[in-house]
Amino acid sequence: MLRRFGLLVVLLVFLSYTLPIRAQSQSAVVYGILFYSQQCGHCRTLIDNDWPPIQTEFGDQLRVLFVNIDDRLGVQFKRDVEASLGINNGIPMLIIGSEVMVGNDISKQASAIIRAELKNGGIDFPPIPNIHELYQRAVEHYEQAQSTQGSYGPTAVFSSVVVIDNSLIGLMAADPIANAVAILVLILLLLSLLFLMIAGWRYAVFHDQQMLSAWSRRISRSMLATLSLIGVVLTISLLVGWNEQWSILLLAGGELAIFLASLIVICRSLPVKSLSTGLVPLLSLAGLVAAGYLTFVELTETKAVCGVVGNCNIVQQSPYARIFGVPIAVWGIGGYIFIILVWVLGRGQRAWAERTLIVLVTLGAGVSAYLTFLEPFVIGASCGWCLTSAVLMLMLLWVVALRQISSPNVPQATDSQRWITK
Repeated sequence: MLRRFGLLVVLLVFLSYTLPIRAQSQSAVVYGILFYSQQCGHCRTLIDNDWPPIQTEFGDQLRVLFVNIDDRLGVQFKRDVEASLGINNGIPMLIIGSEVMVGNDISKQASAIIRAELKNGGIDFPPIPNIHELYQRAVEHYEQAQSTQGSYGPTAVFSSVVVIDNSLIGLMAADPIANAVAILVLILLLLSLLFLMIAGWRYAVFHDQQMLSAWSRRISRSMLATLSLIGVVLTISLLVGWNEQWSILLLAGGELAIFLASLIVICRSLPVKSLSTGLVPLLSLAGLVAAGYLTFVELTETKAVCGVVGNCNIVQQSPYARIFGVPIAVWGIGGYIFIILVWVLGRGQRAWAERTLIVLVTLGAGVSAYLTFLEPFVIGASCGWCLTSAVLMLMLLWVVALRQISSPNVPQATDSQRWITK
């Protein structure tokens, strides 16, 4: 009798400890935030294949706010969260407490971290203003639109449940220094393209070479020197923010050396022919380096090192980072390789090569102008590597145009032709 009584007491004591723990573990909740993009292949793999088993394992004890960064609202919220936590990462990115997981780390580490947090009684959202209100609104929105969310509906598309400053002032204020540089580069791109089109039209219609001559004599070296200085500033920014990655030090250092060498060549008052002959391959090589690095970031889905200003990761993760499903950086590699190939084949002053070069660099400058416009005015963030590529393409435009203008095949305008244009 005493033995049975003793066993009953031990059992009651055991239950008194285990039941509260079990009840606590069942009531514990882990909250998190996951940033993704529908344009990101790794994000789709994570949400479609890797995430459902995790959510099934933990059920209601795991509550994650999914934030779509395919538009400015989601991008702005990601930027605010990163500023609050002192981080700057790519996608997909899962934040649970102080743990930040990116890419493949989510499928490898998330379950273990969630179990540990549940064992400790759960964990709240990171300390972000109004995060609970936003989560509740996302849940309500998800419940209303669950039938249309598909596989991207663990909670809700963030942009539909929150309003952030979406004005031009708000976009500029989000990244003022980098956006200001982007606007300066954009202005130079547009002015150069406009000047070239007007000068080319006047020459084609009236055989008036006055604007082309002004381009060659008075404007070209000043513009090229200015662009070289902008390139120096951009690459120094990349070097300062190298984040102890030696590959960045090597790549950005090479870009800086090319801009400095270009500045020296431009200021030496070399003949136009010598100037264009030396700079075309040099600038194309620098563009190939910038496009190659961004391609590596895109294909490996790693975090880009953006320097001390700008945010390359936001630009790379935007829906504008691809054309026909192909990353823009890949198109850039193809373009720079094509320019180098045409330059090599046309070193004998072949007319077809000269015309092809001017078409290629004009097209490249036009695309660069469009992409540079998107950064400050649509995306709200600017990319140092992208701006470096835009500067290089604009320099190529000026150099190739100079090469074309200095060609002996370009005739001088007659007096009657000059009179007609007056």
